[in-house]
Amino acid sequence: AVASAPMGAMYANPAGLASLRRPELQLGGTVGYVHGTFDNAANNGATLNNWGAIPELAFGLPLGDSPVTLGLSFLPEAALSADWTYNDAPGGLGGVSYGNQTHRSDITVLRSALGAAVKLGDKWSLGASVGLIYNDNKLQAPYIFQNTPLAGAKTLLDLNTDGFGVNAQFGAIYKPNECW
Repeated sequence: AVASAPMGAMYANPAGLASLRRPELQLGGTVGYVHGTFDNAANNGATLNNWGAIPELAFGLPLGDSPVTLGLSFLPEAALSADWTYNDAPGGLGGVSYGNQTHRSDITVLRSALGAAVKLGDKWSLGASVGLIYNDNKLQAPYIFQNTPLAGAKTLLDLNTDGFGVNAQFGAIYKPNECW
């Protein structure tokens, strides 16, 4: 697949930036709705209803008559939000139950990146990007440890962690003819 616009190039293959003929800014977003139900020994039809939205932005800038194009993006890599209320089923060592509980989980992964591509004739382009990834994870829920030395122990987990990482992408596009 050819990523011939800034957002597609910065998401999937930075070599696609080389196909831009003029500066291009793309704004977008993802909107989602999640609905779910579940039943178990302690619950009859527990439900989840969540809406979410996250923006995205990408910019591509060809450098004049040069074969080089630069890119900049702020894109979501992953997002999840779930908020359940249910009766905690007995489990773990001693069959512990915490009664009516909230199970809240949020995961957000955002990537900001700088990219560049070079067009090598009519058939080839190469590209690369480097960026920062921000990851934020939250989880509030009853939890049963799976590994020793606490295997089987149950606790009310309240986790909140975030941090940054570095990400790099490399790509190439080969176009054998105008139809491909």
